[in-house]
Amino acid sequence: MGKRLIGSVGLKPGTDTGFDLDEKGQIHGYSDTQFALPVGDDNQVLTSLASEASGLKWATAASGDLQILNDSELGADGTSLVYTPSSALDMETTYGELYVIVQGWVAAAASIGIKINDHTDYDENRIMNDSATVTGAHLDANSTYELINSAIGTNGDAFSAICSIKRIENGEGGVNMAFDSSGGYAYQGNQICEGMDVTAIADSEIDKIEIESSANMDKGVRLTVWGRKV
Repeated sequence: MGKRLIGSVGLKPGTDTGFDLDEKGQIHGYSDTQFALPVGDDNQVLTSLASEASGLKWATAASGDLQILNDSELGADGTSLVYTPSSALDMETTYGELYVIVQGWVAAAASIGIKINDHTDYDENRIMNDSATVTGAHLDANSTYELINSAIGTNGDAFSAICSIKRIENGEGGVNMAFDSSGGYAYQGNQICEGMDVTAIADSEIDKIEIESSANMDKGVRLTVWGRKV
């Protein structure tokens, strides 16, 4: 017996009409006869749908799905790590929330912060645990939104922080970005913060996310950005 192709005689005995796929991304399928299902569009997922003749359909991912937007590393020791998306992140129609994760080491105790769109005016409330004392503070007009304060770090500490960014409408009809974060240095302490970017964003778009440190971050510090689709 000759070779059997997926989707041919193995599915319906006596009808050895198999054929080779000849286009990138095709997959074999079967309804009343076998067929080649073409690949879908970028970022689509394959789903079952009884109303389709094939029983299958490429479709846009459902709302609320997480999408990885960036996963990069610092190429050399430095105080700044930047993510610049190829197109601005629309926080009104495309993404309901961003999750920014930064992890790595620093050469000395450092304050580590995040800022968007090169803005330099952030207000926040901080609760910090330095392994012995819990303290709170309100920070006004910061040049970055503080993720981790140097008071809970020492030379060569590993650090990790996660920050959520969401769009909010202010009382004057404008749009700002709200931040919630948790971060700390290994074995030294941690802090949680909540606050906002004081500068309004008229178009609800984020075109740059930057991590800044008051001391050199080591090569290999990792910056990951996820987006939750609306």
